[in-house]
Amino acid sequence: EQVITLETFDPFKPKAKLNSPRSVDACKRQGIDPKELMYVSLQEYKEKVKGKPIEKEMLKIRWEHHEEKRKEKLRVLIEERKMIVEQDKQGMWNPMKSTQQRSSIKQLGDSKMKSSQGSPNS
Repeated sequence: EQVITLETFDPFKPKAKLNSPRSVDACKRQGIDPKELMYVSLQEYKEKVKGKPIEKEMLKIRWEHHEEKRKEKLRVLIEERKMIVEQDKQGMWNPMKSTQQRSSIKQLGDSKMKSSQGSPNS
């Protein structure tokens, strides 16, 4: 199977799937589902919002915004992957540890949220 990274990923191929460990880790770190990187044509976007009355011009503006966000996510992920590559060069990258750290941070954040919700001063 060919390794597909964020740099070699083709968002115009519906079957394209990231499978590079560093690229997958970059997505996890940034909380971005790789499916969000897939190109959606104006016609496909129109189908997604079917049933909602939207003027053609507004639909096009929303689609352009969606496309800009998709491209921005890809740029952010490529930068994150570059950081991971640097960490790997320094022997500081471990995909398993990275996943565990994220879940620990999330649990800590969740517990802080719960404790602050019970506090009358929050």
